[in-house]
Amino acid sequence: SADVTDDGAAGLDAASLGKIEGLLRDFLMHEPVTPSTAQGLAEFLAPLARLLRDEVREALDVEGSVVRQIADDWRGVLFGDAETDQFADAYAQTVTYALLLAQFEGAESLRQAIAVDELRQNEHDLLAAALDLLERAHDELKMPIDLLERAIEAVNAPALLANPGRQGAFNPSQEVDRDPWLYFYEHFLGAYDAKLRKSRGVYFTPVEVVQAQVRFAAELLRDRFGKRAAFAEREVEVLDPACGTGTYPLAVLQHAAEAARTEYGPGAQSQMLRDLAGRLHAFEILVGPYAVAQLRLTQRLRELGVEDLNPHVYLTDTLESPNLQSQLTGILYEDLTKERERARQVKAREANLRLPRQPPIRPRAARPG
Repeated sequence: SADVTDDGAAGLDAASLGKIEGLLRDFLMHEPVTPSTAQGLAEFLAPLARLLRDEVREALDVEGSVVRQIADDWRGVLFGDAETDQFADAYAQTVTYALLLAQFEGAESLRQAIAVDELRQNEHDLLAAALDLLERAHDELKMPIDLLERAIEAVNAPALLANPGRQGAFNPSQEVDRDPWLYFYEHFLGAYDAKLRKSRGVYFTPVEVVQAQVRFAAELLRDRFGKRAAFAEREVEVLDPACGTGTYPLAVLQHAAEAARTEYGPGAQSQMLRDLAGRLHAFEILVGPYAVAQLRLTQRLRELGVEDLNPHVYLTDTLESPNLQSQLTGILYEDLTKERERARQVKAREANLRLPRQPPIRPRAARPG
């Protein structure tokens, strides 16, 4: 009612004090309110991840910083082109998606030890190792990491899964389109760094195209190779060399589930899908889509009755030679080297498969004249 700097107590009244008290309580006791749709969550987390990226960049300029030591240790290993910007970006996205995956797997809290343990229990070993290592720089990056942890801890995972919201133009009758994670990384990267999204070509194939291609491949397996249940048959190996968030492997799983029921009966579905999960391999070079693919495939396998099985999604460079073996040693690299070795073995095994011999192509006889 008056200027307290001049009038002192005469400038105070109950209404003004009540407003000030409310303002201070809101500020000091703030709890994040997270969106209830996947697209909203992606756009909500993007600026927090961007803040962490910027803090990592600054820490990399500090001689002797823990962040700098981690970058030097893992340069060219987890983060292939680990220059300052690439490392900062990969660090921010790895922490963000590892925490997000831990939350959706049911972690009681996102404190480092608990989140890492939850990821390991659900067989996300590589992301557990990455989070364990990267959070060793927590003291240098306390503000952005704490913000991310508080924001992600507030996410109501069951409510979000039940309310995917509109993810783009789609046909609601198609089951895969109701998946809340379908366009999650595309939305995230657009809000996080639109230029980066464009440079990496993160634009996902429409679901209708994915399903048409999967059906066409299944027809070839049935008609040309005699595989009644197509992808669900034991002799069929499936590899997606750039899986993104897992849309193609998910479509393969869905098609295989339907084919197994149709050809062999409902009782055969679970075992045939379990077998397929061991033959379904997905490579991805970007950590964000890799984490989302892990989450989507794990959830879908559980929905289809396949429990306690880690999907074969690998964080790897598809174009890296299968003859290149990691020379890294030490406990910090154990999970990473296991992951790369599994991917290398898939490449080496598939490269050695022999296709049926085809008759040689003979040149046509030249016509007279």
